[in-house]
Amino acid sequence: CEFSSDLSDLKALKAKNASNEIFAAMTAAQKKNQKEGIYYFNAKGEEVKIHPTVFSGSQNAGGLVTAKIQQTISGETSSNQISKTKPKFKVYFNVVEATTNQMSAFDWIFKTASNPNEFVMLRMERSRKERAVTTASVNVVGGVKSGVVTKDAIPFKITQISKFVFEIEPMEPMKDGEYCFFYKGAVPSGRQNQSVFDFTIKTK
Repeated sequence: CEFSSDLSDLKALKAKNASNEIFAAMTAAQKKNQKEGIYYFNAKGEEVKIHPTVFSGSQNAGGLVTAKIQQTISGETSSNQISKTKPKFKVYFNVVEATTNQMSAFDWIFKTASNPNEFVMLRMERSRKERAVTTASVNVVGGVKSGVVTKDAIPFKITQISKFVFEIEPMEPMKDGEYCFFYKGAVPSGRQNQSVFDFTIKTK
C-alpha cells in the first residue's frame, strides 16, 4: 500500500474525517518502511546499501617531524564495486528523537545527521591487505591536529529529493581506486565513530 505523508495530503484526509486509527496505521507503516543509510546504484539501476565497515586498527605514517594517524580497514578492496567514474549515491536520513540506548552501534549516524554535508567523501590509501584513511596529523611543533586530509577529499554536489532524502554526485570524474564516506558530524554521548562506508571505483 502506498500513500503520501505530505502535510497538505494529511490535512485533506483530516478534512474528510479520517479516523485516528488510519493516521496511526500510516505512521506505523512509514516507520516500518523507513530507509536509512547510503546507497549506490548497480549496473541494473537498483539501489544497493553500503553497510558500514569497522576500523580494524590504526597506524602512524610519516617521518620524525610530521606524521599522519591513519585508521585501517581489512581487505585491499571493497565489496561495493562501482563501474562508473561519476556515480550517484542516495542518502536516507531517519532523524528521530531517541535516546542513545535506542540507537544501535551504527544506525545512530542517520538518526543524528540530517544532510550529506555532515559527511566527507575520501580517497583511501591501499596496500596488499588493507585500506587506510587519515583521521589526524602530528607535528612536533604544532602537536596533534584532528581531521581528514584535504587532498584526500572528493568534492560532491548535493540534490535534495525530499526532507531527509538526498542524492550525491562527485563534482569531477573519479579515478579507479578505493574510497569511502566518513561521518564528520557530532557524535552522541556514549557512541564512537569507528567505521566508514567504503566502495571501489573500478572501470577497467
